[in-house]
Amino acid sequence: MTAPTVDRETGEIRHDTRPRLGECRQGWIWDGTGWRKHRRELPSPIEVQAKFDLLDDLVKEQSEEWSRLAKAAAQTQVAYERAKAEAFLRAEGPMDVRKKIADLETADLLLAAETANIIADTAKNEMWRLKTMQESNRSTNATVNQEMRLAGQGQT
Repeated sequence: MTAPTVDRETGEIRHDTRPRLGECRQGWIWDGTGWRKHRRELPSPIEVQAKFDLLDDLVKEQSEEWSRLAKAAAQTQVAYERAKAEAFLRAEGPMDVRKKIADLETADLLLAAETANIIADTAKNEMWRLKTMQESNRSTNATVNQEMRLAGQGQT
């Protein structure tokens, strides 16, 4: 029996010593049948364009999702403010008491409005993350293309 090992990614204790598919150790990678030297090959132009197209689609979908969620958040906020105003006008007594009654009656709507805003903000952040990734990939691709052109001319 072999000693247990600790998985570096998950921190879990493994009792088998068989490596996982794609696991890397000191420049070698396990391909399921054996260890082979790990080397990174540049993707083909078709693969690069496919990744750009995928990111374009993801940004478009996320932008539409953010737009939908932002609209829903705004509608929820308006519903909350309207309900609070109506509750304030229905309440009787001094101003402070009326405000507190309106706050108590609309607490669930306030929670819904703030939750909707958080969800919309999360969608917006995801959209910006995808756009940043898209721009980073375009910049990297331009640099690689320039290096390949220079290498073809014997300048690197």
